[in-house]
Amino acid sequence: MPRWIAYAGIALLVTLTSLYFHPLAALWVAVLAALTRLRPTYGLLLLFLTIPIDAVQPTYEGIIVSLSEMEFGACLLAWLSGQELAKLRPQPLLWGVPFLLAIAVSGVTQLDWHQVLPHLLRSSEIFLMLFLTLEVFRGQRDKQRVRVGLALAGFLFATTGLLQLTPMVGARLVSGTRVFSFFNNPNQFAAYLNLLLPFYFFFILTSAGRKIRLLWIYLFTLTLIAQLSTLSRTAPLALIFAMLAMSVLHYRTRLRQPYLNHSRLIGQWLRRSGPLLAAHLVGILLLGVFVLPMTSIGDQIHRSLQNVKLRSEKGLVGTLADSRLPYWEVGFQIWRDHPWVGIGPGRYRDVTEEHVEIINRYRDQVIYFPALEINYRIHSHNLFLQLAALYGILGLAGFLYFLVRLSGRALLRVRASGDYAAAGILTAFLIHNLVDVSFPSLAMEIGFVVGLALTPESSPAYDRGSDS
Repeated sequence: MPRWIAYAGIALLVTLTSLYFHPLAALWVAVLAALTRLRPTYGLLLLFLTIPIDAVQPTYEGIIVSLSEMEFGACLLAWLSGQELAKLRPQPLLWGVPFLLAIAVSGVTQLDWHQVLPHLLRSSEIFLMLFLTLEVFRGQRDKQRVRVGLALAGFLFATTGLLQLTPMVGARLVSGTRVFSFFNNPNQFAAYLNLLLPFYFFFILTSAGRKIRLLWIYLFTLTLIAQLSTLSRTAPLALIFAMLAMSVLHYRTRLRQPYLNHSRLIGQWLRRSGPLLAAHLVGILLLGVFVLPMTSIGDQIHRSLQNVKLRSEKGLVGTLADSRLPYWEVGFQIWRDHPWVGIGPGRYRDVTEEHVEIINRYRDQVIYFPALEINYRIHSHNLFLQLAALYGILGLAGFLYFLVRLSGRALLRVRASGDYAAAGILTAFLIHNLVDVSFPSLAMEIGFVVGLALTPESSPAYDRGSDS
């Protein structure tokens, strides 16, 4: 790309950031762009760390401008300024074309053309970030840099989330006892952690050194505690399915590798690492004995468990019927009324008003009916039903095509090198979004993590080192 075009675009984004947000935010965008231009891997890892710490401003006709979009646009242009377009691999962008075309068709039939553009840009973020991540980390062999970046993300957001359980910060919680860190709501935070936890589990299974493996176990545990503190019931279930799939792929792959001693899979690992792990667990328990009485964390945990018990007292099927069936019924009715091109982007809240009678039928069945009356307008708690309602069959087919291409690439990674990190992340994403919606709110985060998992040099199959 000609540098003057990229630099002009960066200057425009910096100016808009200064106008809509703050001059210091504009300075940060400029610094991030400069770092990406000079050291792309560092710039992209730093971008990933800062995307969730976001701010938004309404602009023309209610269109929302996000600081994270300014950051991402500046990084993308800064990187493109040093590239020859003919040498790039645009396949991830091509995978998203059918979905974006469906959004455009749905939008122009329901909205003015200028109202469609922001939705196209927001939905394209996952494809652009996937493309950028694959290109930047292709050929990068510094595995440690990537792992440190992923570890910092989990530690930062898990810690800030758990701090919300302390008296000083907990009093400011807007969701009762549910933690959310820097995210808009607890469910979004839980979905974000489900992008990191499969990666951590992958590192636990494949790290060669005991001490390194133990550090990943600690980080996995800390992040899992933060996820459980969101009180999301969907995210842990999706993580369990992802871990099961990854475990099957892990042992199936390792049993095929003749240079490995199969007795190390379980028995030898327990003999070598078991005592060290047990000693650390005892230390953590002793620390907890002193910490819990000095804070309100124990009370917060008790109230959180009571919350989960109340929300789940009808069992799995009954709870699913109460907490998700009303949303699904509204979404399905909207899709049935507009089957081919949907209702158009950004119109879900308005159209749901026409189906309030469906929600009223659940008045005496749902425990938290006042919350249902408000939340059913946000989304249908099923990503695929949500896409069908917004963009019709064409939009749903376009997004499924993208997922099929991603899944095919992930399976090729498993067959070629035994690397199953991407398969685990996609499994967690698919299961989670059967009863929730994390796209496009986490579009850039999804594109980065999945892209990283699909990059051979950044997500190596196995560390062939000594287990010492």
